Amino acid sequence: MERLAIHLFGDFRVRGPSNALLKFPTRKSKALLACIALKREQRALRTSLAGELWPDAPEERAQRALNTEVWRLRTALRDGGADPDRLLETSFDTLGLAPGADIWVDVAAFERATVDLARFEARLPSDAAVVEGLAQAVGLYSGDLMEGVYEEWCLVHRETYRARLIAALEVLLRVRMEEHHWEEAIDYGRRLLAIDPLLEHVHRALMRCQYIRGNRAAALKQYEACVAVLRDELGVQPMEDTRAAHETIMAATPWAPRTVAPTEPRALPSVIPFEEAVPLEPTPAEKIDYALANLSTARSWLEDAGRSLRAPPG
Repeated sequence: MERLAIHLFGDFRVRGPSNALLKFPTRKSKALLACIALKREQRALRTSLAGELWPDAPEERAQRALNTEVWRLRTALRDGGADPDRLLETSFDTLGLAPGADIWVDVAAFERATVDLARFEARLPSDAAVVEGLAQAVGLYSGDLMEGVYEEWCLVHRETYRARLIAALEVLLRVRMEEHHWEEAIDYGRRLLAIDPLLEHVHRALMRCQYIRGNRAAALKQYEACVAVLRDELGVQPMEDTRAAHETIMAATPWAPRTVAPTEPRALPSVIPFEEAVPLEPTPAEKIDYALANLSTARSWLEDAGRSLRAPPG
């Protein structure tokens, strides 16, 4: 049985029956396989493929170029130990992956695992297997679709998958917080901010996670990061909810004994009360982090005060 594994997230790569990487003679032959893999078993019109891959070329010339790249693609598959007649379905007008062929495509697996996103966003019940599938899906996303390719046919798909990734990470962040899995929630939050550092509600979520798990210094640092990115990118201050969360952390007595949070998962309110935090006795490194965070905050206050004193009277 033929076996082909097509990875479109991050660096494009294809593994053949022997798990060896296939070599493609041209960028267009790789792009051609990517185009038909994105459609899975739905065959594409050759005229459509020619227009996507050679948008500026006359139709006849684009068709000839497509025929050449189809031949090169078939050669690459054959050289990689695969039978192109079993993997591709071609006709005079269409081209696509053969229905029923043993072909795994990462974007297809990603789509299947994230099909229930709307259910999560509506806060409808979902079992643990669905959540685990969602976690595996975001693990497949090793990078944006076909990194390094900036042609229009790719950019449209890239933005669609990136938006779906953000939605999946948002769901996983919320679910892990509801389950009190703080470390996993922090990982998902950080990944969201790596994509879009302006997601202020994610900064707030990370502040809460860090504080509840006992790392007050990290929570304060997260607020400073939020302030900096909003100031540098948008020229604005954090929203009232974010400032209120910061003030609550600053006012709390560091590492004071608190009631232990329940071990059973429960639904958390949209704004997690900081009084429910469970700081553990800090390590020496955490004590240093806390002191540095407070010094940094105090220094910013002093700088603000200095600017106010130096400013001419209005």
